[in-house]
Amino acid sequence: MNDPDPTTIQERTAPSLTQGSLKQACREKGIRMTRQREAIIDLLDSAENHLDAKKLLEEAKRRVPEIDKTTIYRTIRRLRKLGLIDELDLLHFRHEGHFYEPLPDKMHLHIVCLGCGKVVEMRPKAWSEVEREIESSCDISIQIARCEVGGYCSRCIKDL
Repeated sequence: MNDPDPTTIQERTAPSLTQGSLKQACREKGIRMTRQREAIIDLLDSAENHLDAKKLLEEAKRRVPEIDKTTIYRTIRRLRKLGLIDELDLLHFRHEGHFYEPLPDKMHLHIVCLGCGKVVEMRPKAWSEVEREIESSCDISIQIARCEVGGYCSRCIKDL
């Protein structure tokens, strides 16, 4: 099995699920756009990988050198409180922290390879049926659903 760097293993194979809408949602919620916030929001909006706070800080410093860890965590906390981003643990695969992504318009699954850490996002056709069944059986209106599935990709299964 491969031994991945835990800050680079998260591959968003379907970033178009969320790309481009976070900045607009922030404006609609009346969030003041400082250079630091804009850098963080742009990174979350365009990320091809799931980002943790450490990686967000590292990437944001390239755009705004004076940004600090406190600004990253305050922005994350504010965006989460407003329901604009989601916090994921991605099965805590070789990483005890959390990863962040804009809250998608459509709920989706995260499939994590337990060997190399590759993460695939998908929305199965049957997912809508599952949501309807849950809503009717449990008398609930689903607003958010989070599902993470762990297994081995075809490359890693060979090494078992």
